Amino acid sequence: MDLMRPESEVEVLRLVELYVANEPDVLRHDFQHSLFAAYRVDEVRAQLDAAGLNKLTVEAVSDRHQVIVGLL
Repeated sequence: MDLMRPESEVEVLRLVELYVANEPDVLRHDFQHSLFAAYRVDEVRAQLDAAGLNKLTVEAVSDRHQVIVGLL
């Protein structure tokens, strides 16, 4: 499981306010930047396909997390 990059900066800011509004500035900053640095499901899917790992599945499991599952 890993973070998933939202579609827009507005969505990143919404998630920061929703999940870490009361946390110290350093944690808010880190969470925001982690969201911006994360991959989207389609990007992970493309990386897995390029690596020949097309038997694995990528799924969004929350508004901010994705998971890769499967057997090789």
